[in-house]
Amino acid sequence: MVDEKILVRRKKGPHVLFSLNSHSQQYSFLLKLFELETGIHIASSSDHYHRRAKSVLQFSRSAQGVIQGARLWTSKNFSHRSFGKVPSLTVEDVIISKLFSLKNDESRFNDLDDLKSIFLAKRPLDLAYLAGQMSTLNLLIPEPIQELAPNALKLVSKKIKKGN
Repeated sequence: MVDEKILVRRKKGPHVLFSLNSHSQQYSFLLKLFELETGIHIASSSDHYHRRAKSVLQFSRSAQGVIQGARLWTSKNFSHRSFGKVPSLTVEDVIISKLFSLKNDESRFNDLDDLKSIFLAKRPLDLAYLAGQMSTLNLLIPEPIQELAPNALKLVSKKIKKGN
């Protein structure tokens, strides 16, 4: 495995730490972007296992207002890496990014599958935060996974549907 870290200092905009991991057995490349000033950690990859992280990157580019909210969460959620602790998005922000992606393109079956996996895991979620973000962004729980979603999120989704 090759692990290479590159710090890019830009005159305008945030400094970015690039980390490239190459797994020769899996033929995959994982590019991690760590925005030093805001503390946001984004991953992008060439293989199926890490492809889910691409939606976070797309989400951050297309939903600047949402990522502002996500920045508050990154300071509380750390992922331990070989070079130290890196702030990462919480599961709640991943759910919001998946719902946002599905709002723009309902054919994103991998996002549906990811949401299904998250809801089936029955992890404790900050439902108040999720409900607030769903209301602010008019995000609905997709029909195929309605039965798996927590009841509080189903209610928010119904209210949003009635309002539209």
